[in-house]
Amino acid sequence: MGMDHTTSSVADYYHEKAREIGRLASQSRSADVRLQLFEVAELFRRMAAHVGRRMSSENAGRNLDRATAREPSPVPIERGGHP
Repeated sequence: MGMDHTTSSVADYYHEKAREIGRLASQSRSADVRLQLFEVAELFRRMAAHVGRRMSSENAGRNLDRATAREPSPVPIERGGHP
């Protein structure tokens, strides 16, 4: 479970950096600098999304492991009819 917290913290960190860089970009007087900063902010947003997706897929995998580790429920067998 510590991994979930760490992964979530990393995603939050990337989101915060994207916001900070976006604020800096909006304050810049240079159009070139503004564009470059917005591009860097977008990269941080993408990294945050990637970490978030990875965390979701890891959680789904753990849930699948738990589900398959359980004993299957009995299935009724119908008698009669075709062999």
